[in-house]
Amino acid sequence: MTLLAITDVTKSFANHRALDRVSLDVRQGELISLLGPSGCGKTTLLRIIGGFMSANSGRITIEGEDVSALPPNKRPLNTVFQNYALFPHMTVLQNVAYGPLRAGASRKESETRAHEALEMVGLAAMAPRSPRAMSGGQQQRVALARAIVNRPKLLLLDEPLSALDLQLRKRMQIELKQLQVQLGITFIFVTHDQDEAMAMSDRIAVMSAGHIEQIDAPENIYRRPRTRFVADFIGEANILPMQADGRALGAEGASEGVLRPENLRVFTRADDVPAGWLSLPGRVTAITYVGGTSNIYLASGARELHARRYSALPEGVREGLDVIAGFDPADVHVLKG
Repeated sequence: MTLLAITDVTKSFANHRALDRVSLDVRQGELISLLGPSGCGKTTLLRIIGGFMSANSGRITIEGEDVSALPPNKRPLNTVFQNYALFPHMTVLQNVAYGPLRAGASRKESETRAHEALEMVGLAAMAPRSPRAMSGGQQQRVALARAIVNRPKLLLLDEPLSALDLQLRKRMQIELKQLQVQLGITFIFVTHDQDEAMAMSDRIAVMSAGHIEQIDAPENIYRRPRTRFVADFIGEANILPMQADGRALGAEGASEGVLRPENLRVFTRADDVPAGWLSLPGRVTAITYVGGTSNIYLASGARELHARRYSALPEGVREGLDVIAGFDPADVHVLKG
């Protein structure tokens, strides 16, 4: 069931078109990420959905109702901002109870609902504290509790984890996704972090220059990108000239094939390349180690190639060595058009 429908939304600032006829349907109960580099339009789109900014043209509907002209407080949604925007003069409980209280609930009911929301985010014991006495991760949970206390149909999150350190950020990604599933609320999550989007999303909308380049499940975005931009932006990619059927290498100017680094193997002897695989000569220019992963960088003519190994390096492979880069053509995704 479609909860949110964005239809032909356009937004310009002076001579800059931030969004160009963007359309997107968001289903009930899914977590969808708007992913792209700075300036691609993702935050502008989120602000238009939330009612904090008006589009030049286009329409926003929630459950079939046109909300394009409604202010934020009249839309069935809530927003978690980058800076959390907690009230420093209020306790954690008062921060979370503020929403229901303002909506007309009694103080007792507001506090009961606030306690329930804090329980969901694992902060019930911290209800009497000041937000200023809490860590960044705890403040982020308070902001989430305040956003979900009224059980909105739609929750908008504008890079809410960006201020956290790496370990806490990864833990919060898991907790946030678990909370979203538990509540059944639709989340729209803005991020520029590819790993974050891949880890959390049911679908990802990859944006560039005011357009949605592709919207798809994370695996499809990675394995079957529709455009060169998506292939380059999501993870890392070897771009090879391929025949249109993807079965053989082509001449320069042929179709472009996307080969992920984990699907490129490095061999010290041509005889070791499996039957049916394609191969290119190369020279090892660099080897790096990240955790349990080895990255091998090759020069093959004017082309740079990247192979990734999750185990030990092939025996004898070292910088400066002439090698064979081989791959199964079934692992190549040929870009159309």
